[in-house]
Amino acid sequence: MPDLAETIRRRLKDLDRNPFEAARRGGLERGFINDILQGKKRSVRGANLDKVAMGLDMETADLIQPRGTAQPRKSDYREIIGYAGADPEGAILFAEGQGTGDYAPLPADASPDAQPVEIKGYSMPFFAEDGSLVWIDGHSPSPRADMMNQVVVCQLDTGEVLIKRLQKGTEPGKFNLASLSGPLRENVTLAWVAEIISIVPPLHARRVIQRGGLAA
Repeated sequence: MPDLAETIRRRLKDLDRNPFEAARRGGLERGFINDILQGKKRSVRGANLDKVAMGLDMETADLIQPRGTAQPRKSDYREIIGYAGADPEGAILFAEGQGTGDYAPLPADASPDAQPVEIKGYSMPFFAEDGSLVWIDGHSPSPRADMMNQVVVCQLDTGEVLIKRLQKGTEPGKFNLASLSGPLRENVTLAWVAEIISIVPPLHARRVIQRGGLAA
């Protein structure tokens, strides 16, 4: 990804606009864009990235990948591994064969092993809306203490992969899985659990998802 601060700096010069005015136009805190230019804010994503683009009178996609620059590298993208949220269970449905064929850019602070899931449907309102991307990372055979009462992605011993709020069960080594809209799953056995590291809102997700694969 091109240097965000340099892209902003060039755009401000073209507009003859200072960073404080750009922040105001985008609905951001007064010093938000200036902090990016000074290196105080290195990671900007989601709605804030859209607001930066608004303050600069440009499309978010051009802010991430300015026109005329090199195409994104495959190493910066990961294939969307499945779809979730079409029913109250929050089940992740994996594509068979060659995968979904759609790709999304790695979040700035993600490890190379991070994977994206696309949300389809409205079973997780106000958490991950239809069209959002949910990034997961750090698969572990057993949950960490800080994962308790948090929304995670987990696989049951039945093979199901779900997005659920993780809770302690009433039996040793068992866990309860709470849904935003579905029934509570009680005392289940987990094969693995992974942390949700980023949720990309649907508006921004539509701009960055590469449908049908990436150029070689």
